[in-house]
Amino acid sequence: MFGMYLKQITTKNIQSHAEVVVDLPPTGLVVFTGQNSNGKSVIFKTTKKIISGELRKPRVRASLVNRNAMFGEISYL
Repeated sequence: MFGMYLKQITTKNIQSHAEVVVDLPPTGLVVFTGQNSNGKSVIFKTTKKIISGELRKPRVRASLVNRNAMFGEISYL
């Protein structure tokens, strides 16, 4: 049987975070916890905008990129 799973989520220059890397287990429920300003909401917000199709709008993309950066990046492995 062939299966796929999300292994890692990485963001660069998204909102106030230079880089957020989240390694995920191959099975089980994933819960994001931690101190404020660690990137939990950034992961949720960007994933929601990708799934909903909102990320196609230039204004939405621009609002996610750190204002001191030339680009932002989100990758799902």
